[in-house]
Amino acid sequence: MKKIILPLLITLLYNENFAQMCSNPVQINIYSNAQVFWCGSLDDDGLPKGEGSMKQIDELGDIYLLTGKFEKGKLSGKGRLIINDDKIIYEGVFKENRIISGKIIRNNNDQQDIYQGNFIEDRLHGDNGMHTIIDYDQGSIIIKGKFLRGSLITGIETKKSNDGLEIIKKYENGDLIGLPIRNDKNYYNINDIEGNLKFSEIKLKKEGNPNEGVSYLIGLEIDGVQGEWIFDTGAENFSIGMRMFERLKNSGIKYRDLNQTIKTFGVGGESQGKLVLIDKIKIGDYYLNNVVTEVSLDNNLSLLGIEFLSKFSNVEWDMKQQALKLYK
Repeated sequence: MKKIILPLLITLLYNENFAQMCSNPVQINIYSNAQVFWCGSLDDDGLPKGEGSMKQIDELGDIYLLTGKFEKGKLSGKGRLIINDDKIIYEGVFKENRIISGKIIRNNNDQQDIYQGNFIEDRLHGDNGMHTIIDYDQGSIIIKGKFLRGSLITGIETKKSNDGLEIIKKYENGDLIGLPIRNDKNYYNINDIEGNLKFSEIKLKKEGNPNEGVSYLIGLEIDGVQGEWIFDTGAENFSIGMRMFERLKNSGIKYRDLNQTIKTFGVGGESQGKLVLIDKIKIGDYYLNNVVTEVSLDNNLSLLGIEFLSKFSNVEWDMKQQALKLYK
């Protein structure tokens, strides 16, 4: 029996991390359900004290590596705890082996959770906490703000998918405030509108006739490059046709690819597009910043729909006067 136990004990005792912490550990008896090996000083009761390193192996075979400042045999002060070869990592300030502030990292096969802030019973608690969830297949979620025993009370949750979609939620006193904000949609933000006028009136250009169909065109300017869009209140998105976008790109306009492809459905059937964020568009007397735009991948239609108009506080369309009023 001894020939079996001794090699097993040597295997459990050896650990690369622990070997770096301590070259000559001693075994001490402080827990009935775990083997404990210690590098450092002992107090008069034979308990670890001061700076040192400890390795614990419980009855289930789980391995705990503790390093830092000890008091009466427990980690109390700045320190680090590693469980099962980095499966769980605690870094920060401890009290009687419990982390009270710092960072907790939990590693799984397909996900990593990182908690930063103050803790009660290993749960985020208090102001300025942050929980980061990294899903290697889907994307990430960052939750920041005030926590109550692990739950966000007041703060912001930002979800970023690997396909480019970003969704932001705001919470106050445990309740979701308003609708989630998505990076593939346009929203009213007065800071995105440059211009001193209360409103800007734009004349539309009418084309066609009632028998064959009437359309209204509106002129826009992107980084000094002009173009015309069909004013279409029945269209959801603000879109740029293939040929126009190539012309705009060749002229050096500023935009950011959102790495999202979408499908739209209209009178002409299904259409494929991708989303970009254009820095600045001039319309009438205003400059409009941060405009989510669909770039068509299979047609040359450029439509100004509801998504674009959503960037303003109010919109008035006078069909007889062929005029559009945009309110800041």
